[in-house]
Amino acid sequence: MSVTESNAIRDELADLRDNLCLKWREIAKRQKFKGIPIQTLSMIYLGKRGVPKRYREQLGIPDTAPAPVCPSCNVVHVGKCPKHSKGLSYTRTRRTRLNGIAKEAGHKSWSAYETAMLREHERLMEELRQPARAEME
Repeated sequence: MSVTESNAIRDELADLRDNLCLKWREIAKRQKFKGIPIQTLSMIYLGKRGVPKRYREQLGIPDTAPAPVCPSCNVVHVGKCPKHSKGLSYTRTRRTRLNGIAKEAGHKSWSAYETAMLREHERLMEELRQPARAEME
């Protein structure tokens, strides 16, 4: 049963509950819903997750889960992201590229290169401050 067909069960529960004004106990006594607790019927009616597997199977409701969103295009893809020819995630391709830059500069990793750049920046800033301190004295 597809997700669209499972919506038919929610619609049926809504019809029984809202239009016919049946109580959950009365709905649970019907042949189609026999053996399903009223709390579970209420969860299905409200569209909540966490319906136990045996009740989903009894009603033919598929197990659904939220799909992950692609970090680069903010879209849910059926397969690999078309923007990534190798199918790697944005984070992985970026990290690979940055590690390549670091190795060209003679460092082991991007982290080591970044640390070296920050130290060099601090050293240069200190050199710039030296003449200003000399003028103040």
